[in-house]
Amino acid sequence: MNKKPQKTKFNKYARRQEYIEYFIVIAVEGDIAESKYFKMIEEKFKGIVKLEIISSESKSHPKYLLKTLENIKRKYSGFRPKDRPKSYWIVCDVDLHKNLHSTIITAQENGFKIAISNPCFEVWLFLHLGEIKISEEETKFFDLNNELLIAVNQNKKDARLSKKISLILDKIRPKKHIIGYEDIYFDKVDDAIRRAQSNLEMAHAKDFLLESKHIGQTRVGQLISEIKSI
Repeated sequence: MNKKPQKTKFNKYARRQEYIEYFIVIAVEGDIAESKYFKMIEEKFKGIVKLEIISSESKSHPKYLLKTLENIKRKYSGFRPKDRPKSYWIVCDVDLHKNLHSTIITAQENGFKIAISNPCFEVWLFLHLGEIKISEEETKFFDLNNELLIAVNQNKKDARLSKKISLILDKIRPKKHIIGYEDIYFDKVDDAIRRAQSNLEMAHAKDFLLESKHIGQTRVGQLISEIKSI
């Protein structure tokens, strides 16, 4: 006697993921630190959030990121609404970029979101593992034992500031050969969001964080918060 074929079980959760997948396009200024970090985030949220990470390659000025995003947005305009990205982000640094203000204005007028860090993306990475305290004249970087690693005078220009922050980050970051290296960052991401938001409390919502008084501030946490809220 032939057995009746079994019906395939309906997996409501699987269908739900299939139809509400959240798609974000992220254009990043750096080829290494930023790309590796967001690929780690993408892996952690696999099946829930889809990230399309676009690196700057050799052209790192945000105006090139803007042009890339404009091209990608046009490409997806022909897709069905549910298959289009829900948001587009530019992840960039202050560093020494010229005409950054006008580039950001244009990006926002095109509906893009900006996750800017002053002076560099390493500020966001540092906040996973340390504290940044900002006063009227100084920004201080501390490890979690409250040891001062560097103090930055906001009234003095320092062309090597991004490099210095990278070096102090090296002092507290987990070594790459440690098992679960990426998990250490992921486990601390809520701490980084809280610390970044605390440092933004005195900044105007539309402030692009370009001035020296904003050294140590970053809006990358706002992008990560969007991803975590799905």
